[in-house]
Amino acid sequence: MKKLFFALLVCSTTLVACKKEGCTNPLATNYDKKAKKDDGSCILTQDPNTAPLCAGITGNTKLLPIAAGYKWEYRRTTGGQASLYSEEIVGTEDINGISYFKVHFVNNQISSTGTFHLRVDASNGNVYKKPDGQEEVLYISGNPTVGQSIGAGTVTNVNASITTAACTYTGCVEVTESSTLATKKLYFKRGIGVVKVDNGVLGVDELDGVAF
Repeated sequence: MKKLFFALLVCSTTLVACKKEGCTNPLATNYDKKAKKDDGSCILTQDPNTAPLCAGITGNTKLLPIAAGYKWEYRRTTGGQASLYSEEIVGTEDINGISYFKVHFVNNQISSTGTFHLRVDASNGNVYKKPDGQEEVLYISGNPTVGQSIGAGTVTNVNASITTAACTYTGCVEVTESSTLATKKLYFKRGIGVVKVDNGVLGVDELDGVAF
């Protein structure tokens, strides 16, 4: 009886020593939801920062893979404040006899939603973007070269390396757009799409999640 009382006393005064140990990582195959303290036994079949978020779609060399259901989620940081921004291909739509992929976007920073359209030229891999109510413009070339005009910008690097909170990317295509407000840089990674947008003083978007 005295031994039992002593054990209960230890647990009540030193809770850490009595917490159930086990794997506390929900991404592990041996995750134990009852464990309160990680014992280092977690078994991860795949690093959470690998494909497709970091490596992209296996075997896909397109700078912007496009298919219904594809979704990109970004963490937007402006002035030290973070918010989420997402783009999802929700289907196809004909506009003036031309078939486009319809993209729905959500901007939590300013609580807005909307749509735009994308079209792929099968002959050269060029991707065109059509904002609602506007003419389409070249969004990214199928085979970009330094100095090439892309929409409102220019290709300034075809082998850029960048680091985000989630991944380190190499071999990115950098497109630079300049305006009176700021210089904007978009980074495309083959098999993934846009992985980072540096809006200068207006903030930075970094890819935070994908669904292919």
